[in-house]
Amino acid sequence: MFKIEYLKFLCCPDCREKLILKSGGLFCKLCKNEYQIIENIPVLLPRSMASDVKLSQLKWDLDYKIKIKNRDKQNLKKAYESTYSEPEFKYLGSIFKSLRNKKYLEIGCGTFFVGQKLAKQGMFVVGIDYSLNALRLAKFYLKQEGINNYFLVCGDITKMPFKNNVFDLLYGGGVIEHFKDTAGVVKENYRVIRKGGIAFNTVPNLNLGSLTYRQVWGNIPNAPVLKQIAELIHVKILKGRRMIYGYEYSFTKGQLKRIFKKAGFSEKNIEVGKFEVPLLFEYIRNNLVRKIAFFMANSNLFWPVLYIKAKK
Repeated sequence: MFKIEYLKFLCCPDCREKLILKSGGLFCKLCKNEYQIIENIPVLLPRSMASDVKLSQLKWDLDYKIKIKNRDKQNLKKAYESTYSEPEFKYLGSIFKSLRNKKYLEIGCGTFFVGQKLAKQGMFVVGIDYSLNALRLAKFYLKQEGINNYFLVCGDITKMPFKNNVFDLLYGGGVIEHFKDTAGVVKENYRVIRKGGIAFNTVPNLNLGSLTYRQVWGNIPNAPVLKQIAELIHVKILKGRRMIYGYEYSFTKGQLKRIFKKAGFSEKNIEVGKFEVPLLFEYIRNNLVRKIAFFMANSNLFWPVLYIKAKK
């Protein structure tokens, strides 16, 4: 059941005024917007969404719809946890001495496996995603784990339905790069975390990998000329067919620092580095070729992921 106490940190995504509970949904007195609550998940999407946001929403919602139909949910969870959530939890779990009673927000939370781990450490965890199907799957796993200290919201992270200065820790695992207005998303990161709070994001690294194998899924290198060429091919000519993850940028360390500094974070409180993730090449059967792939992937020319940690 939707708890009235959640209203203390929610707001209208369009005008940021407070919301009231009315007739089983949420209502904004100022702009008269009405929002549904579906399966105890408030759907707080803004009236209008940018075309790249709509593309990504369509791609991810379809992907999660397929996953919901897949009966083998346990193997899906095991595969994700063993590959991704362990390194993510390693970074996030060490940011504060104690996680108990702190508020955590995961943007583009998907199945929310990282949030589950942090909830077990005593954090109140909030997940936001523009895919209702993703949140349904997240809810399934949360219930299975017996976790109650959570709240799920269907929303657009370019216009988050949260008040200012709410969260102690914000995490986006491969999320902010899926929006053309990355700077706008980062400004929202800054707005919703409290003074002293941390925003931690991971993004694709702009290097030779962006120009080669990542083109298979439609990555857009965030660099002059290369960006325009990639957009022409993937958006204009191929109509997004190759963009299996929706719109997706890759960035350099310097670009990330500038974006976060412009959003309001002090340069001295910004840290960018190599995000250590396991490299999976099980599909390469030849041992020699696999060794070469590992060697290349571990170099700065091909390493896939960067992290950026910023304190408000």
